[in-house]
Amino acid sequence: MTERYVPLSEANTERIRTTLTLPYHIEEGVGLDTKRVEFLCQLGGIKSISIRNNSDRPTPVVVGMTQQGTALAGFTATDSLAKFQNPNKSKSLPQSASWSGLDVSINTDEVRIKLDMQKKDTKDPDNWSKVINRSLKESIASASFQNLVKRRAEVLGKSILINAPLIAGIITYGYMAKDIPWMLLLYFSFQIGEKMGGSSKYGFERPGEGARLSLSMAEFPELDRKFVLDSVMLFSTLAKKIEK
Repeated sequence: MTERYVPLSEANTERIRTTLTLPYHIEEGVGLDTKRVEFLCQLGGIKSISIRNNSDRPTPVVVGMTQQGTALAGFTATDSLAKFQNPNKSKSLPQSASWSGLDVSINTDEVRIKLDMQKKDTKDPDNWSKVINRSLKESIASASFQNLVKRRAEVLGKSILINAPLIAGIITYGYMAKDIPWMLLLYFSFQIGEKMGGSSKYGFERPGEGARLSLSMAEFPELDRKFVLDSVMLFSTLAKKIEK
């Protein structure tokens, strides 16, 4: 079924910008599942994604020798490159309301050379769709890890240092009053209230903006969203050959 796959030349939406062109003008034969791409971007805290050509030229290098002593040439350029962008400049903006941009560039010259070396048809849209599918999935996975886990873990570490005296005070008071569970419940209730307050201040989650919904509290990594994203990604095909 390819009904949901839109040709690359027509795959532009409010959140997806594609200017990628392929050799032999076979863009019409490669389809993009725009709805699934946008869904994964939403889960991963990605506001927008652009897909374009990478103009870097492959650099030939010697990768081996034949039995006759002839050098075998290879190339150092990569076939795809993901660039993580954070358009939100305000330091006061909480991580849960911070959305990034993602730029995915694909080196079509490098892909064509690799397909030739693998004795694959460079005019077959199916071979190109597999490369694009892999590049998109790897790029979205990398950007979502930055948004949902790494950056939030960095903020969490700083938050723990700042709030360490408060937490220690709560535990000490709770121990003295022999009521630690209730004191910790009070603390976590405060964190939940703060999260709800953030949603009210920055707006509840909507396409590409607002405070993201998550089971995590305060600035804890959004592991629940990352788990769902990785699970959906596992069974997703973002780019596919369009059967005529």
